[in-house]
Amino acid sequence: MEKPEKVLPDEALVRDVIDLLRELLHALLMSSVPEWLDLQLTLPQLRTIFIVAHNTTSSVMQISQDLGVGKPTASYLVDKLVQAGLVERNDDPEDRRRARVQLTSAGEELIQKLLGWEEFLGGRLNQVSREDLSILKRGLTVVMSQLPAKASFDTHNSHHGDQETNSL
Repeated sequence: MEKPEKVLPDEALVRDVIDLLRELLHALLMSSVPEWLDLQLTLPQLRTIFIVAHNTTSSVMQISQDLGVGKPTASYLVDKLVQAGLVERNDDPEDRRRARVQLTSAGEELIQKLLGWEEFLGGRLNQVSREDLSILKRGLTVVMSQLPAKASFDTHNSHHGDQETNSL
């Protein structure tokens, strides 16, 4: 038995989907604008908290590598976030010379406010029919299967160098 030939979408349909996704992303971003405007963090601190959130548990050395800055700069940034109550340092049980950095509940809440669009989007998706929601789920699952398994910060480090140190 022959497999049916895969029919690819035409360019106009792809453009329409991209336009709709762009509109969706814009709406999601606009839903969190108040939280972004109230943010009392510097850009390097914000980048640091996102790295910690992305890695779940980080060391200062890992943060410095991900940011492309020296270890003293990364340590300074972590200290500022500890003072703000957004991250905490704990001894690494496997290596007492190294501290593990992770989000506090306040840090998790901040990330949720900045990126957590579940409430905004959930309210709208609850208005969509079960059939349409299933179609959307299937389509998004196919798109997600085409993406890398885990985004990496390494692609951004090569051009930053120690520039961040000078901006503090």
